[in-house]
Amino acid sequence: MLQSDTKLPLANLYFQDESRFGLFTRNGKALTAKGVKPICPFHQVFKTLYLFGAFSPIDGDQLLLEMPHCNADNFQVFLNAFSLQRKRPTKCMLLAGIALCLFAIKA
Repeated sequence: MLQSDTKLPLANLYFQDESRFGLFTRNGKALTAKGVKPICPFHQVFKTLYLFGAFSPIDGDQLLLEMPHCNADNFQVFLNAFSLQRKRPTKCMLLAGIALCLFAIKA
């Protein structure tokens, strides 16, 4: 049996990404006579939410936030919540590479 002194790492690595989930109503097909356009009530609805997440493969630590929009302000809220989650160890986050990440970092 090997014995080792396991210590917490000086830095923890996280991978970040965001996803959009939503509902989009579509008008389906209807049976009508040839050349007759179907008439039916239809209301266009498109509702979404964005899920922002950061996961560490090192120790399994994670943060998930549901946001109504994907913009720089909401990404900053995510970064603020991420920074408050655990003070130690130092965090290193690999971003998904989308434009809003770069915009939020510049602000």
